[in-house]
Amino acid sequence: MPYEPAPEPTRWQRLTAWLHCFGRPWQISGALLLTVLPFPGTRYSAAATWAYATGEARAEWGAPTGYALALLPLAWALTRTARHGATVLRLCVIVVAAAGVLGALDPFDLVTAYTGVHR
Repeated sequence: MPYEPAPEPTRWQRLTAWLHCFGRPWQISGALLLTVLPFPGTRYSAAATWAYATGEARAEWGAPTGYALALLPLAWALTRTARHGATVLRLCVIVVAAAGVLGALDPFDLVTAYTGVHR
């Protein structure tokens, strides 16, 4: 009797399996929704507020401080999620911290790291 290998998973199956590593679909959707909806009485979401704060920290105190302020909460949340599993709150912290990394990011940092040339 010849052995038949299992068929390769489709791209959609691979994508959904990868997303399920981070949490259930309702947890991911809830976290994204909670972090991008504006606070009542303001026009800004938690993600936008944290991105602005890390960008300002970078502008006022320098790139290392901005990156540290952005990356430390992200590393903490990813570690907690990997060790203890995903919850809506942990996924919210990951989304907000990732937005903070984008706020602290400056494309010219790649030029500075590669060539040593500052603005």
